[in-house]
Amino acid sequence: AKLVVKYARSSGPGGQHVNKTESKVDMRINVSDIALPSDEARQRLQQLYGTKINRLGELVVTSEEHRNRGKNQEECEKKLARMLVEAATIPLERNMKSKTKGVFNNNRLLEKKAHSKKKDGRKISYDD
Repeated sequence: AKLVVKYARSSGPGGQHVNKTESKVDMRINVSDIALPSDEARQRLQQLYGTKINRLGELVVTSEEHRNRGKNQEECEKKLARMLVEAATIPLERNMKSKTKGVFNNNRLLEKKAHSKKKDGRKISYDD
């Protein structure tokens, strides 16, 4: 896969230093060039990070957190790796049959009524 790395002037604090150094890192890689395990993983990548994919089909990752170009490049590489791992990971299907809201709520209400009856049995009546 062809990874394009560009550098630009970063915004933020740094005084004169920020005006003359190109510490912002912009990494771009074409989504079709990425070696993913399946087409489902590619679709997950587009679904999860659609806002970071431009019209040319490039996944754009930027970093300008640090004042150092090397640290920003490492940060971009970590971000890209995390994105690809997340896209390649198959999400777990949750079994909601045993965890339906109605069952939980019904059990909770039954417990509350039983607790209330227990407390009512302890009350002393002064009406007699």
